[in-house]
Amino acid sequence: MNNSKFNKSYHEEYLRLYGNYHKKEKNNYLKKFDKRKILITSLFIFVPIFFTFFIDFTTTVNKQDMSKSFLMTYGKNIHQNFYEIYQNKKSKIDKTHFKYELFFINPNKKDIEIEKQLVKLKPKQNTLDFKNNDYDFKINSSHISEKKKNFIQMILPLAIHQNQIILVERERLLKIKDFLNLNKTIDKKENKFIKFLANKYKVKYKNKHKVDIIDELLLSVDVIPNSIVLAQAANESGWGSSRFAKEYNALFGEYTYNHEKGVVPHDREEGKKHLIKYFSSIDQSVISYFNNINSHYAYDQFRQLRKAQRNNNNSFDSFSLVGKLGFYAEDVDYIKTIHSIIKTNNLLQFDNIKSTTNL
Repeated sequence: MNNSKFNKSYHEEYLRLYGNYHKKEKNNYLKKFDKRKILITSLFIFVPIFFTFFIDFTTTVNKQDMSKSFLMTYGKNIHQNFYEIYQNKKSKIDKTHFKYELFFINPNKKDIEIEKQLVKLKPKQNTLDFKNNDYDFKINSSHISEKKKNFIQMILPLAIHQNQIILVERERLLKIKDFLNLNKTIDKKENKFIKFLANKYKVKYKNKHKVDIIDELLLSVDVIPNSIVLAQAANESGWGSSRFAKEYNALFGEYTYNHEKGVVPHDREEGKKHLIKYFSSIDQSVISYFNNINSHYAYDQFRQLRKAQRNNNNSFDSFSLVGKLGFYAEDVDYIKTIHSIIKTNNLLQFDNIKSTTNL
């Protein structure tokens, strides 16, 4: 055999078998590297997502537990009152809003989105139903009509409930203020709570010291005497008989210029553009009223007098407070009218009721 041919064939066979060895080895290494790279990249992407989901789930549960615990500590009767009102199906109470109010300490984004959608709902018809009301308490006025009694039994528990929520908010604010004065700082949870209340009560908080924000909030975060709530609701709704009360759950005649939230009053003067704000449930009308009195600049004098009365003897004079609500209506005799309703129907008897369990 020719050695040159043999060497050539041997060389070709060698190259065929081993010529690409290093290249193959390099390719295998790159494949392994690519797999590792993909694995590491996947870990960086998916592990944080899973971890975030897990933390969000656990903290949501913890926030709810914390909220319940806090309310049971500082507002002992609130859950029980909520349960009682929740069971009163005839009153058509908006349970979603109550859920949002009860867990106001750590509001859930989902609940807030639901809340935004509620105002877009068409008002339910005939939701002001006085029949089969769960509350049947004694009213010390022999001359008061059955219609007025039923109205009071419907609205008073809702007013008491809102005042209880406000007192819980106020109690926590006072505790935060004491802690802040002592330690000169607060944690993120309390800071978040302050911002939440500032938004709720329309108090500016940017570029302000925390103590100043709290002091301004305390001016707004306070109760409205039950007699005033009842008298204004009675006057604005005709003791629940008005068209707006029956068809639109509007008990307090609040104005709005948003056509998605209001209805045109039949007797509106030519040239006027205001609407009457409607609500998806009775309790939302009460909630909106409380927020209006406690946040609108027109009632600043009311809040200032309330603060002075609280600082003086920790009790309120409903008649003098009504005197600061003249801007509520265009009627020049509005204050006299509200005074008359309170006095004639002996509504002051309800001012000392702090809990629906006392009804």
